[in-house]
Amino acid sequence: MLTLVATIDTQADRGALVPHPSVGVQNFELPIFNQNQGGVGRADASLTRAIHQYAATRIAVTAEVLSAWEIVERAEESLGTYDEILSALSEASGASTRSFENGAESYIVVVDALRRSAEAQLRRVELEAELVRAQAELDRAVGGRASGEML
Repeated sequence: MLTLVATIDTQADRGALVPHPSVGVQNFELPIFNQNQGGVGRADASLTRAIHQYAATRIAVTAEVLSAWEIVERAEESLGTYDEILSALSEASGASTRSFENGAESYIVVVDALRRSAEAQLRRVELEAELVRAQAELDRAVGGRASGEML
């Protein structure tokens, strides 16, 4: 393909009756010399940038999923450990109640044991809420519902 733009200029000299045309080439391009190197370079740079953005996004998503998974595991561990503490406090509360009924302790010991047991139950509810939030964050990071065994 060849592009050629030519001009014809006709001007008459001063005092001449006949104009003298002159021919010139304004633009002459051969495709072998102009292969759109600028456009090709921009396209290559855009493609390279997109590849790097894709790789960075993959790394970020993987890190986010792993982080959310670790938070869920920690919340489950905390909840399991706290269940052991809660059962021990429940036994202590029962023991203090029996001790009061036998006349060995005052009622303040029973009230204190019941208060500790109630605080422990409240903390367990907070840990359950933390676990639900962590599971929701994991579901969001995965892009749907996360299964029980991910890794």
